[in-house]
Amino acid sequence: VSDRVAAEQMVLCQCDISALELKPWWVQAAPEAGDINWVNASAPNAQQWTRQLFVRVLLAFAMLFWVIPIGLIQLWTNLDVLQTKFPWIAKLQEDEMGTLLYTLLTNYLPVLAQMGLLYILPVLLEIMGTRVEGVKSKSKVQIQCVGRYLAFLMVTIYCTIVGSSLLKSMCQALNQPSKVFDILQAEVPSVACYFIT
Repeated sequence: VSDRVAAEQMVLCQCDISALELKPWWVQAAPEAGDINWVNASAPNAQQWTRQLFVRVLLAFAMLFWVIPIGLIQLWTNLDVLQTKFPWIAKLQEDEMGTLLYTLLTNYLPVLAQMGLLYILPVLLEIMGTRVEGVKSKSKVQIQCVGRYLAFLMVTIYCTIVGSSLLKSMCQALNQPSKVFDILQAEVPSVACYFIT
């Protein structure tokens, strides 16, 4: 037994047991030196706890407001609905170049816009974990970033399904229960591009 181990055992033996009952010790393995965010290393645990609470509340509101751009992208894919308010959209389908532009506007650009939003999101989540929340290890930031990104993906998928075809399909299915499978056969392919990409 080395002197260091003996010294550590002496310190642990001399600690007051009643003090441990009032305030427990939090012990965990220290991260590797390259894994430490040295800017956040000296932050006290109480400050980190309040920052973590603030970030969780901020993320809850961000997920609620995430529905707005995703819903707008869904509206963008359904230009047929917008043709009633904007008649120039219907005129796009009259010639060959307009049909190509209409196809580009309805099929490709919304997918690229959603992919762009989903590409920027992990960068923002990582910045939030490092700078706002003050997480002390880089690996913990990455783990939190992946978990939060998954939550945003779930919100995106549910918004995509509900925003495009599910509500319309449910209304039709309630009115005509015998044609449920025909309705789903017609409506589900309209959101297939989001599941493929």
